[in-house]
Amino acid sequence: LRLEVPRANLSDVLAVYPPRPAADNAKLAAALATDFLFRCGTRHLARAMSSRGNRAYLYRFDQRARDDTSEPVDWGVTH
Repeated sequence: LRLEVPRANLSDVLAVYPPRPAADNAKLAAALATDFLFRCGTRHLARAMSSRGNRAYLYRFDQRARDDTSEPVDWGVTH
């Protein structure tokens, strides 16, 4: 996966997702990819809909079910 960030937005992105030198940044990269691929577009669409008088709802699923035995556990909530 390759994410292209326009230079004009790079400092904003690095402020929210600051890489840690000499550290494992896998979880940080996963958070950035998740937000870029799923959250940003979803929020943009919801804002566009509500700006035209429509109701828009966003849901966040971040708690695993007690009986969820899917692996790996550190992937969080699966769907």
